[in-house]
Amino acid sequence: MKPWVRTCTAYYLGFHPTGDTAGLLGGLCNDRRNFVQETALYAGWMALHEAWRPRVDAALQSPDPRLQRCAQRILAGRSDEAREVVDILGGGEPMLLTVEKVLFLKSIPVFAAVGDEELAALADIALEKEFTPHEVIFSEGQVAHHLYII
Repeated sequence: MKPWVRTCTAYYLGFHPTGDTAGLLGGLCNDRRNFVQETALYAGWMALHEAWRPRVDAALQSPDPRLQRCAQRILAGRSDEAREVVDILGGGEPMLLTVEKVLFLKSIPVFAAVGDEELAALADIALEKEFTPHEVIFSEGQVAHHLYII
């Protein structure tokens, strides 16, 4: 099964748990693709809540920054105490999951015909950045190093 299909499966299970959701998502948390792991971690929290807390706590200590940020996103929605953990770890604003970035990219006409696996690869390296009103993002004549999707 392709990584994108595994990712969508995990995302779906987060909102539509079945009898073996914990086992299925646990297996996907061990996937070799980090965006599948990220989605499974988040989906496990959505479906299983506090029963999934040991995996969230482990993700906070993970060497993978994506899993750390996903765990921070989960905790940011919980309580003031959890938000302190996010602030201490330098998490900042909650991020979009890779699967959510792909869904966003698919909504943009220029990316609509791009395949799911290719969009997943693009979303995997895409970064989110917030800008304040009237902040200059790019100036005419400036050497381009990024693609901005606003």
